Amino acid sequence: MKQQLPIFLLIGGFVLLLVLPSLEGSLHVLPTFENTENRKLADFPSLDSSHQLLAFPTGFDTWYQDHFPLRNQFLRSHQRLQTFGFQKSGTGRVIMGQKEWLYSGASDWVFLHGGGKFSQQELQQLANGLAHREKALRAQNCHYYLVIIPNKLSAYPEYVPPYLQDLDIETRTDQVVEHLQNESSLKMLDLRPILQASKDKYPGNYIYYKHDSHWNFVGAFIGYEAIMEMLQQDFPEMQALPFATFGWESQVVRQGDYARMMGFPKSFPDTIFDAVDKWQFVTKAPKVPYRVPKDVPYKPNYERVYTACAPTGHRMVLLRDSFGSFLMPFLSAHFDRSVYIFDSWKYRYKKEIVEQEQPTVYIDLVLESSLHGLHRNRWKNLTD
Repeated sequence: MKQQLPIFLLIGGFVLLLVLPSLEGSLHVLPTFENTENRKLADFPSLDSSHQLLAFPTGFDTWYQDHFPLRNQFLRSHQRLQTFGFQKSGTGRVIMGQKEWLYSGASDWVFLHGGGKFSQQELQQLANGLAHREKALRAQNCHYYLVIIPNKLSAYPEYVPPYLQDLDIETRTDQVVEHLQNESSLKMLDLRPILQASKDKYPGNYIYYKHDSHWNFVGAFIGYEAIMEMLQQDFPEMQALPFATFGWESQVVRQGDYARMMGFPKSFPDTIFDAVDKWQFVTKAPKVPYRVPKDVPYKPNYERVYTACAPTGHRMVLLRDSFGSFLMPFLSAHFDRSVYIFDSWKYRYKKEIVEQEQPTVYIDLVLESSLHGLHRNRWKNLTD
């Protein structure tokens, strides 16, 4: 009997694992954990039509995989073992690099392997579409600029895992920059070399968060200086404000998006320099509000408006993503009115907003992993 005890324990443990999710679904006695995947979980499938009835089994399976009892507990246990036991990311969405630097397991992985490249036809389509956009804005007495922000990997390639280093590949950003420089007269700013060369320009540990996908305010300030230098070519009176003006202080933050996806945001603190007085030159203004497209999921973030405390004689419309939020206190100081639009990485031309705002400056601020969105919507809302 004693010799069979391990077998009985193994069988009992296996049966317990099978029935435990169902028991927990009914009794709810175990501690719960917040889902940290940074994505929308599947909705329960609808049964409003015969077509939906046919799709119901697949939809239900997808929903159940996202919602079965103890799912978050199992994920957390797996992530804890991988992260603290094997020093690896417990989710495919995050890559754990050297010295606790975290990278995207999606966009950065694609870039590391040279994926998502444009064909020559697509590159020319992008150049033609942006040229048409620039022409439409010029007819409105507005200057058009394209600014490309680097992925975290492009800014800090030195901390990726050793097995991912020394991959000498051309990225789609390389393609776009080279093609636009050679085949168009667009005013384009590639921030990759500027940020790579400026990591030690100002006090602070780094210019991107170690455990988040974004640049911090020091990195954004370096980007702001480069943008202002570009704008100065058309508007000589525009000069970047000095770094010391904004009262920088060291702070610790514990909510990096990559750390949150791994399930342990408080276990990966970031020490950064933050501009304490960053809003001293601007005032938040009411939204118009402009009509939000139906396919934009983050509707409250679609429109943000700021006014400079001192008159400048200029107005700006800037299409952005979350990186653009870090630029707002700096750039907005140079415009009587700044309208920032986040259309969920689609970068469609905002004809209605341009006609109402009458900006002197229009900027597409594009993270390099989002260049395909700019290509797909290059002609949207443009007319001859």
